[in-house]
Amino acid sequence: MANLFDTILSALPADTGDVLGAQLGESPDAAFKGLSGIIPLLLTAFAGKAASGDAGSLLSLAQSGLSGGNPLDNPGGLLGSASSTGGVGGLASQLLGSNLAPIAAAVAGYFGLKGSSVNSLFALAGPLITGGIGKVLGASPSAESVRDLLVSEKDSY
Repeated sequence: MANLFDTILSALPADTGDVLGAQLGESPDAAFKGLSGIIPLLLTAFAGKAASGDAGSLLSLAQSGLSGGNPLDNPGGLLGSASSTGGVGGLASQLLGSNLAPIAAAVAGYFGLKGSSVNSLFALAGPLITGGIGKVLGASPSAESVRDLLVSEKDSY
């Protein structure tokens, strides 16, 4: 069975880097690598919060992200709005809190991306992660199942 990260990446269209690069004004390679770096970063933070007993509030974010259908059922639709996402997204803000700005700056520097592009990628990663959780656990995961999944896979992220 593929882990959550692989489940998410395998659901993305082959032209994800091209689409993101064009929308964000970045190189396709840098945009895709940035997204591929942000997803495990957020998964690790989510696993840490879940392991510390803070899964309930984060579960509500995941469930609300799945309420209108699984985002991974139409990842192209998500990619189409990557440059217009407002802010940095609820999941990234919830997971990283006050560390979000310095982490975003580090991601931007590491992948050679604009700060605004990194913010868009963080916002895009939230629905992708909730979609991955939905693919693995179903449309109505429990706090315990999310915690168990994230904690059991933490070392693979």
